[in-house]
Amino acid sequence: MIDIDAADMRVIDRMNRRYGSILNRMRVWREPASEAVTGLALDGYGIVYDEPLIYDDEIWVFEAGCFSDSLKSGQAIYFQLDHDDKQRLASTRDAVSFADNEIGLAFRLDLSEVERGAELKRMVDTDRRAAISVGIRNEETRVQTIGKHPVRFITRADLIEVSLVGAGKCANAFAGIVNAGFETLEPGKKGVMFTANFAEHKLKRMKKSIAERNAAVDSISAKLDRMEGKRPIASVEAGVRPDAGR
Repeated sequence: MIDIDAADMRVIDRMNRRYGSILNRMRVWREPASEAVTGLALDGYGIVYDEPLIYDDEIWVFEAGCFSDSLKSGQAIYFQLDHDDKQRLASTRDAVSFADNEIGLAFRLDLSEVERGAELKRMVDTDRRAAISVGIRNEETRVQTIGKHPVRFITRADLIEVSLVGAGKCANAFAGIVNAGFETLEPGKKGVMFTANFAEHKLKRMKKSIAERNAAVDSISAKLDRMEGKRPIASVEAGVRPDAGR
C-alpha cells in the first residue's frame, strides 16, 4: 500500500478544490459518452518552453520562439499517432493549426475535419493517449553548464510533426477536448476549458509522481529491512566467536 504524506495530501486537496467545479462542468461540455465530434477540437501544448526534459541521456530545454521560422515557412506539419508516419491523421494544410506564446507551442486539431476524430476523442477522454510529443529536427542549439550538468538549449528547430502519445518527454505537453460552443477554436487561446484541461493534466501528473516517489521509498525501505534481518550479531561482526572464553 502506498501512503501519501500529509503535506502532499494538502497540496492535492487544494488543487482538487480549486479545479473541481470547473472539471465537473467540463464533463458535461466534453460529452465523453458521445461519439459526436462536431464543434470539438483537441487543444493543448506540443511543448512547454524553458522546462527541462531528458532526451538521449541529455538535458534539453526548448526556448520560446525556437519554432518561429518553421511555423512561418509554410511547410506541412503533421498530426500523428505515436510518431508513426503511417498514421498521419492531419496536417497544417487542413485540420491542424499552431500558435506560439510565452508558455509553449500551442496546437489545435479540429476533430470534425479528421476521419478518426471520434477515435481520438475516446483516446483523450479515457486517458489512453492524452500527452503530446513533438517530432523535430534541431537547427541551432547551444550547450551550457548549469550547476554540474550540461544542458542543451534548443534555439531554432524545424517542427515536422506532433503526435498523440501515452506519455511524452515533456511532462506538461498535453491534449484536451474543447467545445467550440464555449470558446472559439483559436490556437493558443487560454479559455476556461483549455486552462482546466492543463490544470487537470498537471494534477494527474503530480499524483503519479507522488505515487512513484512513495513506491521508490517503500522499495528502499523493504531492502533495508531485509538487510537488517540478515545482519550478524555484533560479536561475530567483530571477529569474536559467540562461545569464545567458555
